[in-house]
Amino acid sequence: MTETTQGARPKRAKSDGQRDPEPREAAEGPLLEVRGLQKHFPIKGGALRRVLGYVKAVDGVSLTVDQGETVAIVGESGCGKSTTGRTIIRLEEPTGGEIIFRHPELGPVHVEDADTRTLDKIRPRMQFIFQDPMASLDSRMTVGRVISEPMVINKTLQGQALKDKVAELLTVVGLRPEHASRYPHAFSGGQRQRIGIARALALDPDLIICDEPVSALDVSVQAQVINLLEDLQERLGLTYLFISHDLSVVEHISDRVVVMYVGRVVEIADTKELFTRPLHPYTEALLGAVPQPDPRKRHEIQPLKGEVPSPANPPSGCYFHTRCPYAQQKCIDETPPLREIAADQGGSLKGARRPRMVSCHFAEELELTGAVVASNEAFLAVQSDASDEPEAQEPGFSAPEEPEPSEAEREATEAEREAGVNEARVTDTGEAAEPTTSERRATEHGGTGAGATEAGADVAEAQDEVTEAQGRGAEAQTETADIPRRTEDLQ
Repeated sequence: MTETTQGARPKRAKSDGQRDPEPREAAEGPLLEVRGLQKHFPIKGGALRRVLGYVKAVDGVSLTVDQGETVAIVGESGCGKSTTGRTIIRLEEPTGGEIIFRHPELGPVHVEDADTRTLDKIRPRMQFIFQDPMASLDSRMTVGRVISEPMVINKTLQGQALKDKVAELLTVVGLRPEHASRYPHAFSGGQRQRIGIARALALDPDLIICDEPVSALDVSVQAQVINLLEDLQERLGLTYLFISHDLSVVEHISDRVVVMYVGRVVEIADTKELFTRPLHPYTEALLGAVPQPDPRKRHEIQPLKGEVPSPANPPSGCYFHTRCPYAQQKCIDETPPLREIAADQGGSLKGARRPRMVSCHFAEELELTGAVVASNEAFLAVQSDASDEPEAQEPGFSAPEEPEPSEAEREATEAEREAGVNEARVTDTGEAAEPTTSERRATEHGGTGAGATEAGADVAEAQDEVTEAQGRGAEAQTETADIPRRTEDLQ
């Protein structure tokens, strides 16, 4: 996993020309802070379309994202990951909670209460990469227009400077400047996602929300896009809120991980700590469902029982108690808060970016099993063992050594093998092929010893088979020659 550091990072070149990146000033406090975010969708019914209830897609999410780091949001499909990202950037209007973004000029801004004018100022600093690259690109616009549209709307560049910036962005994401005149349908899925990344970079953002940017791509193309995102982060000082359900990708790219379940955060930890020693049973279940890259670590997947609760009618207490193998009565009666875990009780170790948070009544008491996904160390260990260790055998078992066959046994074996193919060695004219080595050897020497006698008998048997095959060939030739006469008789 790419290591990132807090504080200053290199800044991208300005739009008026290509210059060496300048250091970006570190923000005081987290770049993004979310407190108790809620997004409830109304359920309407009846003739008057009255509100009958709410789907609590996001129900009290709290998280922080520091400058220059990558924070991943993981969870099952339908847990509210994408809705959280869309609500943070105000593509969905929040029902409640706070969204604090630290703008380089305006300072801390409450995004949830920002008016249109304030949003116009902060949105260029917060950009979005959508999950489906084809659906997010206008098929009637060229790639150049797609990438330049944010700069045209915000009136940052125009004319030749705008064209030069589009060519620069295409080059940055690994495409060619001449691609600007093509349409999105002319590109592959990975190339379309690169176009979406170029569009997100157009306004020099501080934060990019990546909504499953590689889930619709092949594995090889996924690796290319992930490497591109990491390279851009290192060169341009970007900050990512990375939404995904692929834990192997998350383990590779993220610095910290936020685990969600039915619209709530159940655990937040540094990536390595979360994957090696989870504190929430749901995190343990997620890690247990991931295949291990080490063939020596065989484990049986124990899927969770029951169904994911509906966010329109969630259970009481802890939402996970209906599927949790460790649930007790307290989990049904009381809702566990998202709380910090002390270091001596399984919390964050020394050097962690942020305190470890978990929403479980018995986090300190449970001994859960983790997993290291896509670990290079595991692959190296397997390769090292394969080269150093001899092939394993069962205890007390040794393969018997076969004795060296004698000369007579070898001749007899060769004769038996050749006897089985003698019929195939008869030519189309019915003539026998040249004698084999064993036949010539038996004829010349007349055979010596018991082995030679057996070989001679085998040769004689083979000669009889050849003679029989010749007879069948002659009969076949006679029947073939008789076909024209029969044809004339029939006519």
